[in-house]
Amino acid sequence: MNSWKTCVILALAAALLGGSVLAWRQYQELVQLRASLLSPDERASLRKELTSAQQRIRTLKERVARLTPTNNAKGAVADDDPKATAEERAAARRERQAQNQARFKAVQAMMATPEFQGLQAVVQKGQLDARYGALFKSLNLNPAQLDQLKTLLLDKQNAFMDVRTAMAGQGVDPQSDPKGFSQAMSSAINDVNDQIKAALGDAGYAQLQQFDRTGSQRATVGQLTQSLSYSSTPLSDQQASQLVDILAQNPVPRVANPSSSTTMVNGTFVTVGNGGPPIQIPGGGFMPGVSISPQALTLAAGVLTGSQLQALQQMQQDQQSAQQLSAAIQQQVQQARQKNPPTAAPARAGGG
Repeated sequence: MNSWKTCVILALAAALLGGSVLAWRQYQELVQLRASLLSPDERASLRKELTSAQQRIRTLKERVARLTPTNNAKGAVADDDPKATAEERAAARRERQAQNQARFKAVQAMMATPEFQGLQAVVQKGQLDARYGALFKSLNLNPAQLDQLKTLLLDKQNAFMDVRTAMAGQGVDPQSDPKGFSQAMSSAINDVNDQIKAALGDAGYAQLQQFDRTGSQRATVGQLTQSLSYSSTPLSDQQASQLVDILAQNPVPRVANPSSSTTMVNGTFVTVGNGGPPIQIPGGGFMPGVSISPQALTLAAGVLTGSQLQALQQMQQDQQSAQQLSAAIQQQVQQARQKNPPTAAPARAGGG
């Protein structure tokens, strides 16, 4: 097991715990607000539940801390240490791989505990509402239907880890059988999609698919909505929907063999090349946004008011400024590399 994979899963676990802490802080505030309306027994029950949840968070955070890899092992030998023999370097690599595998298995075991999974459900449901809230509103489902849809969307979101865990339980390594893993993943996703289609019907399922396809456009429109939310001309739901369609139908032309670089201007992330600007979304994480094309800006004039259009024009100018800045930085870096090319690494002793 490669060390970077261990670090990734540890980082995910730590991030999830951080989100859990925030969720339970919000829950604690809710407990306090409701306290005056509850009987003494009900207040005691809520306090007990909150204390138990906080204890689970502390326990899981301690486990993550103990499992975090360190580079302070006594007598550790670097893979490219010219003073070490080939045998010493090979032995050090084997030792690190064994440690990484042990940590990975320990983290997997921790993530399988009811405590971790309970906190994971809290965080995922919050993120699901942040991402699909507008869709849930437009579908107008009853509470039972909405709960079923949320469960299925979470099943689809967790399909990767579920399939990986199932294959590991059968003694199959996804890395040694990538084709089998891909087929299992496709089967799991298709199965969930069939259940979602059965629950929503053809029209509802098509609406979900369109919603997923326009995630980047909605992220950009969401940023505009936020910037106008405290103005005298906030963006309406209808305007937002129309603007999403305009951005989707009038993209910025793709660039052949673009460089990949992201920078920020006035709080907006912008990526040079084919990628869009990553935009932070409610509930945590980033959604890749889209650049605003001249054609989209022209068509938006038929949807937005004068002040709203000015705000969209400012977003476009910020994106263009960020692209120019990023391109200039890349050019300077490339020139520096040409003037000072990296020196060749020393040959390893012992041929290891």
